[in-house]
Amino acid sequence: MDNQFIPYGRPEDHLVSMLFGPQFISSKLYQLCPPEDVVLAKGLMRPISNFWDDLSKKSAFSNEMYGSVKRAYIMPDEDKTLKLDFQRWQIKISGATIVKEIKDVDHMAMISKPHELCQHLLDIAWDGKGPRPRPAKDFVVSFPPQTPLKAEWSKAGREEAIFCHIYYLIFILFLLLLLILILFKF
Repeated sequence: MDNQFIPYGRPEDHLVSMLFGPQFISSKLYQLCPPEDVVLAKGLMRPISNFWDDLSKKSAFSNEMYGSVKRAYIMPDEDKTLKLDFQRWQIKISGATIVKEIKDVDHMAMISKPHELCQHLLDIAWDGKGPRPRPAKDFVVSFPPQTPLKAEWSKAGREEAIFCHIYYLIFILFLLLLLILILFKF
């Protein structure tokens, strides 16, 4: 595809980062997402490091810490970067006891089906803890924003206002994930 591999750091360390290309983003990561989110992702994409180098320098996970919590896996069925067989292998080797499958969703479940993902995260977080206060479908995310976009705003101003709401949605999903991790004592 059109991904780029870019060296970084000191030459003797041989570190390489990867930058997803526009075709890869459109066809493998965001293929079921709204087009405006695909355009936004392409504009915000930054190089990522190969984390295997970092993991190889860390000590192994212990049963006292990592093994003391239940593991869960949410499996998107239309993920073109992590095939279903690979995901099943990850579930097997990680010892995930809770597996949730989301139908008709790509790699970016938080964008292509945020309410369904949120419902699964809530189910996992509340597993065995009694009734949940509200189902995920009751949480309303407004898009376009509730505040009216004024006609005299420039196109850039309107795009910035829309981007802010997308950013806040992603930030809220991140906070929800962080809360789940804290609940499971990671």
